[in-house]
Amino acid sequence: MRKRIVQRDGVPVVAIPPKLLDELGLSLGDEVELQVIDGLLMVMPVAGVLSTESGFDAVMEDLLNRRSDIYAVLGD
Repeated sequence: MRKRIVQRDGVPVVAIPPKLLDELGLSLGDEVELQVIDGLLMVMPVAGVLSTESGFDAVMEDLLNRRSDIYAVLGD
């Protein structure tokens, strides 16, 4: 998995390919919460885009299958 460490104004930034953004139902500028759980970077939309458990599970399965497409960018 490729990683890029980027910070803007001291805030860690995560870069997600535009196609995956669309599949997650996100747009540029959407606010998300980042968590690392069991070594995986979780992207949790603050606005509740993934409000159902089945929706969350489907997206997480897709992310696991495509994790090489995702650039995890974490600060210190």
